[in-house]
Amino acid sequence: MKTHSILLLLTGLLTCATSVWATPVEIDLLGRSWYRSSTNITTWSKTSTQIVYRPNTENTEALAYFANQSSPVTLDIGEKLTLSFDYTITGAVNNRASSLRMGLFNSGEATRVSGNFSSAAGADDYTGYFITTNPGATGETGTALRARTDGSSTSYLLGGGASSVPGVVLDSSASTKVTLNASYSGFLEIARISATEVRITYSFGGESVVWTDSVYNYTSFDTIGVNFSKVSSADSTTLTINRLTLEVTAIPEPATVALLGGLGSFLLAVACGRRRQR
Repeated sequence: MKTHSILLLLTGLLTCATSVWATPVEIDLLGRSWYRSSTNITTWSKTSTQIVYRPNTENTEALAYFANQSSPVTLDIGEKLTLSFDYTITGAVNNRASSLRMGLFNSGEATRVSGNFSSAAGADDYTGYFITTNPGATGETGTALRARTDGSSTSYLLGGGASSVPGVVLDSSASTKVTLNASYSGFLEIARISATEVRITYSFGGESVVWTDSVYNYTSFDTIGVNFSKVSSADSTTLTINRLTLEVTAIPEPATVALLGGLGSFLLAVACGRRRQR
């Protein structure tokens, strides 16, 4: 094999190795079947391109599944799951603590929510991570990362009113300031960095924050949840979600990496040896 052919083969192998490491699988969550609070949401309209969500007051939420209960998306070390979304609030922006919430959860062995619900969703034993914000905050405050723990005190997936948010606060250092009729892009990224830790990066469109969780270390997910509330039923506050996607970025098996790396090193050594012989 000529030297230039070896180098071309080596380049192809290295390109292949790079693509294997970072090729995400994207799931469009707008195309999923959603279940929602049927009595507490004034307007709910879902198409393939957007969700229009106008709550009555509080205790309103919606959820969808992106994996089978028996085979959730489970992160190995080095893998990550990224929820990305674009949203706009119109009508009015309410100054209400934790009134916008979004997260990723695992239904585990719980009885799954399988239809619209009149009050609480019945998601008592779902676990996972979610982010909350006060979109009407006068300053860049009010955004937090929370863990929904097993046996949380509410059967709402993301909680009821402002005073009944489930789970525990992990971090509240992010900054978000939402302006009426403006479009924002947010995300919740969960990466497994060791056998005992996950690294969570999140933003509601303002400052992004990185947090490492070694207490709960949730690594399996099959559910997306959204919760939106407002102060008064007279308010015209409406949430429009224009993009809602989930990306799973996997890594290759260790044996694959070793094979590509070893073969690449061998070919490089052969190429160098041939150059020296000239």
